[in-house]
Amino acid sequence: MKKVIQIIITDFELLPSSGIHSTFLLIEPLSGVIFSDHLEIHALQIGRQGEKPVTDMDDLEKWLLFFKGDQKAKEEVAMESSAFKEAFDEIRRLSMDPETVDLAISREFALRDQLTRLEEAENRGKEHAKKEFVLKMYDESAPLDLICKVTGLSKEEVHLIINNMANN
Repeated sequence: MKKVIQIIITDFELLPSSGIHSTFLLIEPLSGVIFSDHLEIHALQIGRQGEKPVTDMDDLEKWLLFFKGDQKAKEEVAMESSAFKEAFDEIRRLSMDPETVDLAISREFALRDQLTRLEEAENRGKEHAKKEFVLKMYDESAPLDLICKVTGLSKEEVHLIINNMANN
């Protein structure tokens, strides 16, 4: 089996641990036996990086700054080593290529569309659950005022849900 390593990079606090880098293995909780040393998950939390001079950062911190930082930060890190300079030059080269820029813009639009669809689906799910709750309370002979108070809906909205159910 080939080793599989997943890397999660977040710009928010994902884990309660104090560090910027956490490593996880698949472990059987009762015995503590590691399932395999061929699977690792690394979580890198950029938001935990803190402010310190580039000269005081280790390589991981520099890479995270390079990923997150503005143009000035990228240039500063790029001056530290040839690997960072090479990455910086490649980013600059790609940003001048119209095809790559179009791909990046298309990807950004696709990601935003996906987020919008997920939000809409979540909202539809919440609305459906609210309607189901109204109907359940109505079936249990709950007073209209109580249904309105619990759901936050107006009497007209509650009546509309009940009437739509009766017509379906």
